[in-house]
Amino acid sequence: MLKKIFAAIVVSSICVHAFATDLFPEGNLRDIKAGDFVLQTDTVGGYPIIQNDGNWEFVSGNAYLSSGGSDPVKMGYVQLNYYAGGYLLARQNISVNTGAGNNLSWGGSPCSPGHLFIRNKGRGRQDNCMTIDAQSVTSGTSFATFLSVVLTNSGGSGRYYRIIFSINADVLGIRGTGVGDWTEDELKAKPYKKEAIDRLAAWAEKVQDGSIKAFDFSKPQDVYAEVPSFMTLLPVPENLVGEKRAISFVSAVEHLRHVETIKSIAYARYGDYKGTWGFVTNQPSQDAADAAAVAKCESIRSINRPDVPACSVYRITDGARVSDTYDFKKASQK
Repeated sequence: MLKKIFAAIVVSSICVHAFATDLFPEGNLRDIKAGDFVLQTDTVGGYPIIQNDGNWEFVSGNAYLSSGGSDPVKMGYVQLNYYAGGYLLARQNISVNTGAGNNLSWGGSPCSPGHLFIRNKGRGRQDNCMTIDAQSVTSGTSFATFLSVVLTNSGGSGRYYRIIFSINADVLGIRGTGVGDWTEDELKAKPYKKEAIDRLAAWAEKVQDGSIKAFDFSKPQDVYAEVPSFMTLLPVPENLVGEKRAISFVSAVEHLRHVETIKSIAYARYGDYKGTWGFVTNQPSQDAADAAAVAKCESIRSINRPDVPACSVYRITDGARVSDTYDFKKASQK
């Protein structure tokens, strides 16, 4: 009986490690293809991955040696993407040490001035820095503006754990911006952008605190367990909670709340978290705006989903907004 129990334990252990492993076993990138999903328990050089709610796809990665110095360190780099129905919402670029270097200490000043937001928790010769800046990100053949949270942790013996967690500005409910639209002057001139950065910074501080814990020599794996999904950064009108609308539509509604010209948005729903929409701004009257929004939405629907009900106007209000009761996990899996 004891032999059977022991055998079961061994088999169970083998199964767990076969499916949940480090991306760099023995310092080399494991056999993984672009588009493969990383698992909740996968690690990078022993360091945990910010999982959010899963859905991270492997894009690329490589193993390399640190440059400079007489004691180079084995390093690993991976890029992961997070999609919702083909819509790139976030990206992680993770660089870590996979080996040790007794004589190596990292240079540089990751918390030097000039960033949109800085939080420096470093001490002595150890860096624990978090910065936020706007960045242009390539997705296929198009470009989009993302807000990049850069978490840099470095210390003696070549230890290094750097995460660039980039979030599509659409997730903050602010669409159609460029990198130049995210400056200190712009934040002062447009308080709603400052509110968006404040929401992002409050979320990023929790992530930074987790990354500092993960940087301990023991590399604890549960440090991000209590960090909310980055999707909670998208404000949701109270009357849309539970409506299972497309994430892009919810983002567009929030965006239009801050447009001061006469505007309108129309929507056609064809499934949970799926739909077609179109909006217009700078219209001469509300009737003209509504007609133009419906026409724009219909031009898309008639081509892509002629079998679903026609588009109708969604009336934007200034009512309460929430984000913690919207089922973002289910939405992101669509």
